[in-house]
This record gives sequence, C-alpha cells and structure tokens, in this order.
Amino acid sequence: LNLIFALEGLAYAIKYEKNLQIFLVFQAFLLGIAFLQGISLWEFSILLFAFGVFDALEMQNSAAERLADVVQPKFDSRVKVVKDRLAGSVTLAGITAFTLWVVLVFF
Repeated sequence: LNLIFALEGLAYAIKYEKNLQIFLVFQAFLLGIAFLQGISLWEFSILLFAFGVFDALEMQNSAAERLADVVQPKFDSRVKVVKDRLAGSVTLAGITAFTLWVVLVFF
C-alpha cells in the first residue's frame, strides 16, 4: 500500500513538475552520451545513482515548497531560509552529479 502511494507521488512529480521533466530529459541525454562513450556498467550505475539522488532531492524540494506555501502563503523570512537551503541542496547534488558525469565520460 505504501509503495502504491510512493509510485503515485513519483508519477505526479513526473507529470506536473516542469523542472523535474527538464532534468529527466537532460539526464537521459547525458546518459546516452555516456553510453556512446563506452563507460562501464559500474560507471553507468554510479551515474544513475547520482542522478537518482538529485531527482529525489528535487522532489523533496518541490514538496516542501508547496507545503510551505500552504502553511505560510505570505512572505516569511524564516520560510525563505528553509526554501533557499532546500534549493541549495538540490543545486549541490546537481553540480556533483554533473561533475561526476564529466569525469566518467571524459577522463
């Protein structure tokens, strides 16, 4: 039952979250290039893991932003700090995943 809810949440995010859609297309493109460059299965698995962590953080960030907007619809500097930190974690994961891709594909 919990798995069903989790899959519904994943499907909702993929269907309605524009940023996640863009990231998934970009990641598919990067994985295609990596595959064509002949990276090993192990390296490919590492990239899938890094992209998965990034996507999971993006989903958490989107969910937390929506929740924060419901709880506090007006501007609140405390909520801004939380949103900014969540966005920062997504950015850090994205930079890390992309750097990992560059290293595995080109070096």
